[in-house]
Amino acid sequence: MARKLWKFLCSVKLTIVLFVLILIPSVIGTIIVQNAQDPSKYAETYGPAWNNIFRYLGFYDIYHDIRFIVLLVLLGVNTFACTINRLKLKWTLLGTMSTHFGLLLILIGSLVGATLGKKGFMVIREGETTDKISVGRATETMSTVPFKVKLVDFILDEEETPEERLLVLNVKANKERGYKLSEGQTVSLFAPRSTKLASLVGMKPKGGDNFTVKQFLPHATLAPSLTEGPEPTGIAAMSFRVKKDGSELEGFTASNVEHPYLLDGGRVGIGYSEIASANEIDEQIRKVASLSKAKNQIEISLPGKGVKKDYPAEVGSRFKVEGTNYSLEVLRYVADFVRDETGTVFSRSDLPRNPAVHVRITSPSGSKEQWIFANYPTMHATGELPFEIKFVRNELVGAIADYILVANPEGGKPILAHVRQGKLASRKEISLGVPVNPEATGYSIIVDKFFKNANMVRQMINRPEMSNRPAVELAVQLHGESHPIYLWEGEPADVNGYKMLYRREPRIKDFYSVLQIIDSGKIVAEKKIEVNDPIRYAGYALYQASYDSEGQTWSGLQVKKDPGVPLVYAGFLTQIVGMIIIFYINPLIKKARKAQ
Repeated sequence: MARKLWKFLCSVKLTIVLFVLILIPSVIGTIIVQNAQDPSKYAETYGPAWNNIFRYLGFYDIYHDIRFIVLLVLLGVNTFACTINRLKLKWTLLGTMSTHFGLLLILIGSLVGATLGKKGFMVIREGETTDKISVGRATETMSTVPFKVKLVDFILDEEETPEERLLVLNVKANKERGYKLSEGQTVSLFAPRSTKLASLVGMKPKGGDNFTVKQFLPHATLAPSLTEGPEPTGIAAMSFRVKKDGSELEGFTASNVEHPYLLDGGRVGIGYSEIASANEIDEQIRKVASLSKAKNQIEISLPGKGVKKDYPAEVGSRFKVEGTNYSLEVLRYVADFVRDETGTVFSRSDLPRNPAVHVRITSPSGSKEQWIFANYPTMHATGELPFEIKFVRNELVGAIADYILVANPEGGKPILAHVRQGKLASRKEISLGVPVNPEATGYSIIVDKFFKNANMVRQMINRPEMSNRPAVELAVQLHGESHPIYLWEGEPADVNGYKMLYRREPRIKDFYSVLQIIDSGKIVAEKKIEVNDPIRYAGYALYQASYDSEGQTWSGLQVKKDPGVPLVYAGFLTQIVGMIIIFYINPLIKKARKAQ
């Protein structure tokens, strides 16, 4: 009986069977993600039924499954028996014995690592100290390490330029797809893989719906494009160019000094006025000067009494509301109101896109604070007050320090006047196409054309000197027709059967964690780790594995302890020595003996 058992263990057929049995779960382990960070993804991927079957069979942690370990043990016993059975003290068998012994060491090392080692995942937040890891995330089993880990700092290194992406929903088919964008790229919408590969190598797709990326506009704004007539429009306008620091910008403005073209974050304005004669030029200059001196106001109306009164809206103003026992104080002004996730109010830019004032309203029963918006007078309105309150903003208050006025009298020579802080700084005649340099502004102004009957078509342009929103220009080919499309970042748009959303996502160059190892209350090790550059202590290695890509509130560390690694390395080295003996040393010895 013992002889039959020994013969069975020494069988090469047993070796082949064991190799096949080990190969099958190894292949499964490469196909199915092992120890997924989020175990719920398994059910989403394979469905509830298959998820339960795979979990029972141990497919989510194959290499630590007891059945896989048993197969490795049997292979080790088989290899050991074969080696002993063929062991003869002959130098010709030294290489063979070495390779067999090396395989034994690899198997023993693997078994030691599987039984005595530890592998897990640690989620740790900045400033947090922990010793807990999840061992086998597929089973969500928690364990500890014999020391504590503190995340001192998490560092995310981003590329300077973000990744441009387009998310497209085919409304009819209810299919969604994301596209990575690059300038000049032409992509078929919901095309087969072969068409997508052709577009990647520069071949333009033929037929079907597609889009071409014309340009990216990091600081996009809508601006009018002007043409003359031919029908009367009643709109006089001026086109011009502005040069500063080697860059040039085209602009347009209608004949309305209350609405100038803004530059330099709103500190410089260019206005145009078509007038009947040169006698009106001084009047237009005085109008511009008075506009810059106007004040913001708070308008209060008493319903039913027909009483409406204006009060100052400067920060710090306090006044009693006439006809009531209420008083009001202006606490704060913001030009472009926005509130972040924590509820903190701040101004998104210096431009008055969403101007608002924060006021305190006091009555005999107490006081309350609220925001009043110029663009949305009914927002946060309350029926508790015996009056209506509005914030009326003068568009030029706190914005324009330098006003460049071009007055164009009929039949006369155009005049460019520079009004600085409400006073006339300079005035001179100008000619079309000839640069003019208003003193102390840093700008060179070139008036190109006057329009008597201007047709305005709004188009999107890039204004790097302004704090505007990013956008992308696409040429979309739908049902055989081409359409120019502008998409603001983060703002979905309906495009003839499709919904499109343009996004700019940060591109991550690298990410790091600064860790401290604390043992017995003392810091025993500290290191900035990254992928493939871990910190090691007490037989454990902590690798940078992942991080919170949305909130960036935690860092994910892969924690490994594998005491079998030295045996595995020794096994590989022993096998290499055995192969050198078999293929190089043995032939040399045979050749030498034959020569003798």
